[in-house]
Amino acid sequence: MVYTYFGNELYHHGILGMKWGVRRYQNEDGTLTEAGKRRKAKISKKEEKARAKEEKEYTKARTREVANKENDLSDDFDKTEEGQKLWKEYSDQLDKMYSTYDDTMDWEAFSKAESNYLKAQGEYVARQLISIYGEEDAKKFGDYGRLEKSENFIKDMGDEYLYLHGE
Repeated sequence: MVYTYFGNELYHHGILGMKWGVRRYQNEDGTLTEAGKRRKAKISKKEEKARAKEEKEYTKARTREVANKENDLSDDFDKTEEGQKLWKEYSDQLDKMYSTYDDTMDWEAFSKAESNYLKAQGEYVARQLISIYGEEDAKKFGDYGRLEKSENFIKDMGDEYLYLHGE
């Protein structure tokens, strides 16, 4: 570019080698030239990639946030009346198991107490996630999205807790 200074004035004489009135991407009637179409497609692909990357980052961050909340809610369950009752049953069975670890141990009672506790904990967490994030987001991000297509999220979350933490 050629700039000329006269006092406090700036003159611009264009870009060297640029042809006046020549359009690279658009015809006079406003339609795109072949180069314009390629350029637009290229920009669209870049925008789509950027949008996909942004969506992926959002999902990752949101899943992490919900997982942290799940852990907190799981701990909160033990403070509820139901949680304390079920934990007492479970820990009583655990104490029995350690004090009489032999063939007389009632494994069925222990397993049932453990199952009841873990399922109730999972269902509690699911209900709380729904109340905080709404059912759609709770399904999508809760339990790392494994239950996104669940018909009965609360029951399935209880079963998932039992599967992951018990038996």
